[in-house]
Amino acid sequence: EELEQERKIKAKAKLAITKRIIAKAWSDSRFKNELLKNGEEALKKYGIPFEKNENFKLVFVENTPQTHNLTVCTLCGCYPINLLGDPPSWYKSFEYRAKSVYEPKRLLAEFGTNVGERKIVVNDSDAHNRYVVIPEPPENFKELTQQQMRELITRDLIIGVAII
Repeated sequence: EELEQERKIKAKAKLAITKRIIAKAWSDSRFKNELLKNGEEALKKYGIPFEKNENFKLVFVENTPQTHNLTVCTLCGCYPINLLGDPPSWYKSFEYRAKSVYEPKRLLAEFGTNVGERKIVVNDSDAHNRYVVIPEPPENFKELTQQQMRELITRDLIIGVAII
């Protein structure tokens, strides 16, 4: 039980760092562009701690009014544990992995997410790449503090199964 509690604390800390990254990307277009170009280099440049214990490339993708990104690993459920903590159980399920590819709009609807006519891009993680979605910010994000932005950001937004 003590190990489980420690694991939860670490997962929460990892997600807090990722929320900080996303909020900074929303408010600093230069940083966001650097993340999209080379995420790991951008994190190093800006002094954001990033624990990398696997050999993969961290790839940031951006939701826009025209495009919605969804993250999946169709083979095994690869997940950016170092940024989001442990994956939710549904992420590794066969149903999620299959629907992400064959019926992404229906899958999103099951999460209560309607992306309208946006193009859905399914980013399939593998042994070489882990994807992190930069969600589209709320309309009033320029009026929000960094802390208020971080409070809006959830794991599901970063996976791409939710929108604000």
